[in-house]
Amino acid sequence: MRAERRAPDLDEAEARIRELQQEDANLRRALRSAGPRASERINVEIEEVAAELEAAQARIAELDQPERPLRITTKLVRQTIDDMNGILDHAPLATRVAWVRDLFVRIEVDSRDEKAAVEGRDRRG
Repeated sequence: MRAERRAPDLDEAEARIRELQQEDANLRRALRSAGPRASERINVEIEEVAAELEAAQARIAELDQPERPLRITTKLVRQTIDDMNGILDHAPLATRVAWVRDLFVRIEVDSRDEKAAVEGRDRRG
């Protein structure tokens, strides 16, 4: 799934590299027939394209790195719950309410019996 989500970014980065390579080739062709003043400006543009190309290639390398799956342990779960409790302890009421609403589809409260019936949100969609 992660690879599928990265595919559009990877395609975009590869397309950008092709554009920059084409731009570099065009500038180098133009440099061959340019006069002294124009060649100075073209050399500056070639350097800018080279820097962009280097950044785009670094982005490709970053996207191509394999992701290691996160190992879910009891300690990690407890730490995450503690972190969320800490955040919620200091959050405004509106944030707490929004967070609970995001977790559940429907909440029915019976104030006489002081009970709440909740229907969980389907995490697939």
